Amino acid sequence: MKNRTKVVVIGGGIAGCSTLYHLTKEGWSDVVLVERDELTSGTTWHSAAQVTNFGMNQTMVGLKSHSIALYKKLRDDPEYPVGYHHGDGGIRLANTEEQMQGYRHFASMARGMGVEFEVIDAEECARRHPLISTENLLGGLWDGEDGDIDPAQLCQALAYHARKAGAEVYRNTAVTGLRQHKDDTWTVETTNGNIDCDIVVNACGYRVNEVGAMMGVHHPVASMEHQYFVTTLTGSFRQGTACLCYAAQFPTITADRKKMVCWLGSMNRIANHGAWMGSAPIFQMICVPMILNV
Repeated sequence: MKNRTKVVVIGGGIAGCSTLYHLTKEGWSDVVLVERDELTSGTTWHSAAQVTNFGMNQTMVGLKSHSIALYKKLRDDPEYPVGYHHGDGGIRLANTEEQMQGYRHFASMARGMGVEFEVIDAEECARRHPLISTENLLGGLWDGEDGDIDPAQLCQALAYHARKAGAEVYRNTAVTGLRQHKDDTWTVETTNGNIDCDIVVNACGYRVNEVGAMMGVHHPVASMEHQYFVTTLTGSFRQGTACLCYAAQFPTITADRKKMVCWLGSMNRIANHGAWMGSAPIFQMICVPMILNV
């Protein structure tokens, strides 16, 4: 393990691996990532991993458009391909006129950046996603570029390409302390030795404030739980149909030949718009950690 480097990235989830990758793309090869366990072993591995252009401002739309282009490149890389389903399409649902107006505003803003969204009515929502109930539904925002990616494969691919560019990754290396010196450089203390560096990147996800406390910094992030549950196949899923619908008010649905996994943004919304739920017995529910910026 190095004892001196330019940048130490702490955390081996999507934020840390992406930071390491993009640093090398900017020509910074003297950089390392330290992870207390294995890559993606925090909250990344179980994320729903939606890839969408949706963002509330131009900066977010630009970042997400960059991500989509990068993920398509990684998907098509014969050396280390990533499982990425691009262009499945997704709908963000609206129950109020205020939400519909917000979607019209967003679609107009995104169009100015070359990103196309479509505001659709409730009938069209049901046509594009037959498992949706239109009761109390006004419409939605259709993102034709929406898709999903394997989060673990993505992190491994980013780390792979960063290593090829000269970066180093130290797994099973927990950070135990941080010391800042008078010249603003840092010493990162780990279970496998110390590393001196110029810059520390805290990419620790839901554990971000554990490392922040070592720096005397508090980050506005709260740890929460979200749930997904597994049901038997039902309805059109029995015919092998796989569909993806992502929205703030609706679960993400993916399906394989044996089971259906539903990532829930809000349990209460299932009864409102999850028409498929009536005949789908639940045989497993899992609670997992996530982070919320506050």
